[in-house]
Order: sequence, then C-alpha cells, then structure tokens
Amino acid sequence: MTKTVVGLFDVAADAQRAARELLNSGFRREDIGISSQDYEMGGAATTRAADAGGESVGDKIGNFFSSLFGGATDERVGYYSEAVRRGGVVLTVDAETDEMASRAAAILDNYGAADINERAEQYRASGYTGYDARAPSRTTGEARRERDTYRAGNLDQGGEAVLPVVEEELRVGKRQVEHGGVRVRSHVVERPVEEVVRLREERVSVERRPVNRSITDADMAAFKEGTIEVIEMGEEVVVDKQTRVVEEVVVNKEVVERDETVRDTVRRTDVEVEELNPRGAPERKGKGSSGR
Repeated sequence: MTKTVVGLFDVAADAQRAARELLNSGFRREDIGISSQDYEMGGAATTRAADAGGESVGDKIGNFFSSLFGGATDERVGYYSEAVRRGGVVLTVDAETDEMASRAAAILDNYGAADINERAEQYRASGYTGYDARAPSRTTGEARRERDTYRAGNLDQGGEAVLPVVEEELRVGKRQVEHGGVRVRSHVVERPVEEVVRLREERVSVERRPVNRSITDADMAAFKEGTIEVIEMGEEVVVDKQTRVVEEVVVNKEVVERDETVRDTVRRTDVEVEELNPRGAPERKGKGSSGR
C-alpha cells in the first residue's frame, strides 16, 4: 500500500534540495510533488492565481490536502493549507514500502522540514482559528517576516533566536547501470548434402536351348508337371539421421573492480556577528577605540 510522506518547508530552495536528494536516493520523479501558493497541487504543472474554471488558489490548496488526507475533517488539512497560504512550501513523497517512507521522512527532516503540530500551535497563538480558503495569501515580505518570527522566538520572554549553520556533506554511493551485454541466440539452419550409394539388383533371365540327346533317368524324373520360382532381389536406399553435439558455446561474465575519484564542492553557512550601537546600527570603531 502506497504511503504519502509530507514535509513543510519555509523556504522553497530547501524543498527543492530535499527533492533532489530524494531523486538521488532512488525515488521516482513522478512520486515527488512540490506545492506552494504559486503552483498547482502535485507539482507537475504550474498555475497562477486561478484557472479558467474560476477556482481560487485557496480552494485548490484545501481540495488538494482534503484528497491527500482522506477528507476535510482531518485537522492536518487546515494546518497544511494554512501553511501554504502563509508562504510555506509542502513537499509530498509517495512511498511504496515502510522502509521507503522512513527513508523519505529522514531526508525531509535533514533538509529542515518543520513540525506541523508545532507550527499549528504558533498559528493559534497568533489568532488562527481555522483555514479560510478566501483569505488572501501572504506576500513574499510578509511570509519572510513570519518565518523569521518562528525561528527567532519571543526574546522578550527569555526565548532564544536560533540561526542554523548549514553545511553540505558530500555523500558518494554506487548504483548499477547497464554498459552493454551479449545476446546469444541459437536457431536451426538447413544445408543440402549429397552422397553416392552403389545399389545391387538381381535380374532373372529365361532362355531356351535346342538339344537332341537320349533321355536319362533324371529327365524321366522331371517328366511331370512342376513349377520353379526364382525371386529377383535388389537393394534400395535407406536414409537415417543421427544427431550429435559437435560444438559448445559458453557464455560467462567476470567482475572487475576499479577506483574512481569523485570531486565536488560542498557549502556551509558562516555567521558573522556585528555589535550594534544604541540606535540599532552597526558600530564602526575608529583607530583610537577599543573593543569590549
């Protein structure tokens, strides 16, 4: 039974990187969908604002998650729909096995997928009471400010601002690909053959010879009715075929190993810290000033 893994991302680039990692891990492109307020659900074709049928983006979002979670009564429908309305990006992965579903979930987590239940609590704290398909979508600036709010937390109440330092890790694996092969096919062919055989045949001949001699006792014994039969014999060709193995074709495969060097680049974020003056601007220190 196919299972769908869903991940919410605040940044479209993170969702796209996660999608590329899923492809590199063996998932099919048609099983991966990226959904945002700018794209039609499913990720295959893009749609801006509303289609020719007049269905709004909000309706599209709600209908998609209703079909995904089996009905509008599932509370996740409202959570994910609201997240997309607020500028979030949802990545869906269809997995055929539990192992593939676990692998997909781990990849989404590695690329920063948000906890939808935790995000729903943040929505409710800011006045959210339920998804409204007719509510206007957040602008890019509004979505960015809200995203920064989720990450920073409430510093006035003793929270903390977390700025993640992201570093790429080069992962090199192997997969089997076809490089060619050999097809050995047997079929029967006919060829004419010829051989000379000498045959022996018998012929019976009868001749009459005139004689004039005195009769003998043997002649008197044969002086009665009788029959003499002489059979003519002959040879004919008898053809027989005998099948024999005259050759063998042996197909085998040998395995050789070779070393290949993989060269690529990995990225990481570096965080620079600037001290601010009381007016909130970066403090520029002169030659005579001393730092804290």
